Amino acid sequence: MSNSTEKIKKLQDEILKLKDEKDFVLLAHNYQLPEIQEIADFCADSLQLANHAKNDVESQNVLFAAVKFMAESGAILNPSKNVYVANPEALCPMARMAPVDLMKKVKQESPDLPLMMYINTTAAARAQADFICTSANSLKIAKVINKQEINFAPDKNLAYFIQTRLGIKVNPVPITGHCTVHESFKASYITNLKKKHPNAITIVHPECPPEVQQIADFIGSTSQMEKFVKTSDRKEFIVGTEVGLIDKLKRETEGKIFYKAHDKPICYNMKKNTLETINDEHLVKIPEEIAKKNRQLLNDMLKNSE
Repeated sequence: MSNSTEKIKKLQDEILKLKDEKDFVLLAHNYQLPEIQEIADFCADSLQLANHAKNDVESQNVLFAAVKFMAESGAILNPSKNVYVANPEALCPMARMAPVDLMKKVKQESPDLPLMMYINTTAAARAQADFICTSANSLKIAKVINKQEINFAPDKNLAYFIQTRLGIKVNPVPITGHCTVHESFKASYITNLKKKHPNAITIVHPECPPEVQQIADFIGSTSQMEKFVKTSDRKEFIVGTEVGLIDKLKRETEGKIFYKAHDKPICYNMKKNTLETINDEHLVKIPEEIAKKNRQLLNDMLKNSE
């Protein structure tokens, strides 16, 4: 056993001991480091984490290894529980592309258009929304809205996905909003991979650019991509999302091969969560006025996702 492996094992054992002593449940996003995924009680995408935190966690102490907005959602859905974030510096750059002032301006300028917001935003900004969604349920929520035109913040590529799938007009707010990781995927890179691996199926996240979505065999959230791989009889996959999902798929499947659709598909903000940062130091607190509106939006979203 190498020194690095020994260190990881020691830290994992310390966290497992902390969980037992302080009755913690550790929830991790699919983009977390493998050593965090391995000891998490539940590892999933943002919709599954929100559902799990609300319905399946009996402990009074919940710790999120994810970016901060996901822990905020957990705290909002569980006001009587202590919800912590492993690293409060793990922020989502895309979430900051939809600040509160911009959302207020959109509502003022387009009062008759529903504002649908991606859960990948801050709780304060989401409080301005009429509806919220995740990548997994974006089509379902847009169908619930049932309008031929909506405003959508902040991911222009997910807006494109909704628009092309449902045949409605989806106005991205801002027009340049994007995930820095998924925006870096290029169709040319994937096309070359396809030539090298002609038997591989291409699966990508809807945060990827339109040119990538157009050549994909399957588009879905990380949970939907995971389900697709596990139920497919195909053996090779080109994966267009953050490398953490590939780490998880390698661990949970046998006889399948995965190719990264980018040379470095890494969310460095997600990776700010490490074994060293997992502790009960960072309690998530949301002002009640903001939490109340978000709680309604989140509960409506979960209900409409069933």
